[in-house]
Amino acid sequence: MPSLKVGDEMTVSLRLDGNGEDLNTFIVKEAAEQLGIKGFDLPGGVSSESDLSKPENGVITFKDGIQYTELKVEVCVKTVADADAILAFYLSSKAECESAQEKIELKTETKK
Repeated sequence: MPSLKVGDEMTVSLRLDGNGEDLNTFIVKEAAEQLGIKGFDLPGGVSSESDLSKPENGVITFKDGIQYTELKVEVCVKTVADADAILAFYLSSKAECESAQEKIELKTETKK
């Protein structure tokens, strides 16, 4: 993937699988000073209860019975720092286990 500059946008597509269990929560954590979450392309089955799902904060909760889904996260580069930006995803199911996590390191550079 090419290096990203301030103002660049990207969409990350994810397949979420509860490994046979219902999905519970999906969380996106971005390097807030470098990246901004522009939005989500949310699938069906996302809880609409305002106290649970907060897409503007990177938190999505699922209704009961959802074991597999796909979603897209749109992010924008706000600033460039010395270190590359990290975009982290956390997925928990209703199984008795730790949350799965995935981190994507995004190379950034200043405009020339």
